Amino acid sequence: MVDYDVTGGKHDDALIPDKPTGTPTKPGAALDSLRAEFEREVRNSPITLTVPARPHIALTFDTNIPANTLQAWRKASRDKSMPDGFDSLKFSCIVIANKCTHVLFHGDIATDEKGTDLNFYNDAMMDMLKVPSVINAVQKLYGVDGAIFVAADAILTAAGYNNEEEQQGELDPTLLT
Repeated sequence: MVDYDVTGGKHDDALIPDKPTGTPTKPGAALDSLRAEFEREVRNSPITLTVPARPHIALTFDTNIPANTLQAWRKASRDKSMPDGFDSLKFSCIVIANKCTHVLFHGDIATDEKGTDLNFYNDAMMDMLKVPSVINAVQKLYGVDGAIFVAADAILTAAGYNNEEEQQGELDPTLLT
C-alpha cells in the first residue's frame, strides 16, 4: 500500500515504522497511573560525604535545593573585594552548612547531650570547633579549601545543578562557525 504525505510525496509501507502496540489495557488505566505519578512528590535522595582530612567523619546532606534558595546564597556570597565580585569559598561553605543534616563519626550519627543530631547549626558542634560562625565551622572541619569546593560541588550536582555534560546534549550544527 502506498500513502501520500502532506507534501504529496509517496510513502512506501516498508519505510514507515510500525506504531507502538504496547500491552492492551482497559481504557483510562494509563491516564489513572499517570495521574497518580503526578501526585507523587519528587525529591532528591540525600548524600553522605566523608571529610577527606578526617576519614572517620562523614556528613549527610539534604540535596533538595530550590532555585530561589540557591540564588539567595549566591547573593549572600557577593564580595566586591574579590576580582569577580563573588566569594566562591563563602558560597561553598554556605551550601555545606545549610544542607548538612547530621554528622557521622565512625558511621554512627553524632548527637548532642539532648539527643539532637549534630550539624553546623547545633551549638555543641560550634562549641567543639571553637568558631564564631558556621562558615568558620565548615572551614575548620574541612581544613582545606579545595575539599570544601569539592563537597559543595557534589551537593549541587546531586541537587541537579552542575550537570554540564548532561545539559550540553548535541551541538546544533547551524550554530557552528
